[in-house]
Amino acid sequence: MTGKHAYLIMAHHRFDVLKMLLTDLDYKDNDIYLHIDKKTKNAPIEDLKKCVNVSRLVFIDRIPVYWGHSSQTQCVLNLLKAATDSFKYDYYHLLVGVEFPLMTQDKIHQFFKENNGKEFIGYVKSQGYENRIQYYYFWWKYYRGGNSLYKKTLFYIGRQLLKLQKVIGVNRLTHENNYYKKGYANWSITDALARYIVKNETKIRHACRFTFLADEVFFHTLVYHSPFKNNIYDLDDEYHSVMRLTTWTDPRNQFHYEDIPMLLKSGRLFARKFDDETATETIAKIIELR
Repeated sequence: MTGKHAYLIMAHHRFDVLKMLLTDLDYKDNDIYLHIDKKTKNAPIEDLKKCVNVSRLVFIDRIPVYWGHSSQTQCVLNLLKAATDSFKYDYYHLLVGVEFPLMTQDKIHQFFKENNGKEFIGYVKSQGYENRIQYYYFWWKYYRGGNSLYKKTLFYIGRQLLKLQKVIGVNRLTHENNYYKKGYANWSITDALARYIVKNETKIRHACRFTFLADEVFFHTLVYHSPFKNNIYDLDDEYHSVMRLTTWTDPRNQFHYEDIPMLLKSGRLFARKFDDETATETIAKIIELR
């Protein structure tokens, strides 16, 4: 084992939180690969560079990323390709810019050393997510990003086409419904699996065209129907399997200052998201107490 890890980060805002994340990941056995959404204006690149002194920080080529769109999948693939082309890491961790470790890097590296070879990917047990890939989602990148009349019009047309497809019975699926698997978008995976995913990039890109929230389907489906399924950390518990915490009780899925005791007692490695007005204060307290 080399002992080195690669952190793959997708970010588009809250650069105050991102700076704290980069500082925390700045560790002798880490390299950091960062993607800043191309739509983001005035990203403080030079300030972000100053947060990292020990690790290698790599800014990958920027593309516009839209929520729920295939551009999310492409961004993940670009991060994985950049990292696997540079080095053979023990683990690759996919994070977002408003995520934060609940343990120190020493403890995180020790955890993965003790569980070497396990794949930390989470799966939901329920079915019924086939509608994300059953139909063609045209102009769905404007689901959350349509500010202009032009974009709103395109998204409206896309919605009407979706309704029409449901009426006439369009079905893109060529396998049984239970073939496709869905799970938590972020993960921690071994070098072997990272390279397996990159090797299947063309297959993934083709499959996720004109789909919705495909990043939670196609990576998971690919792994589930591969020998790597046998190495998944916990097939019965989605969030335990990724060693992450996410809250669904908050309307914006945010953790707050009062959640700190629960977060630190959870035994999980990462939590998302920290995006409210007290986010930096909450993170600073986590660093102090963990």
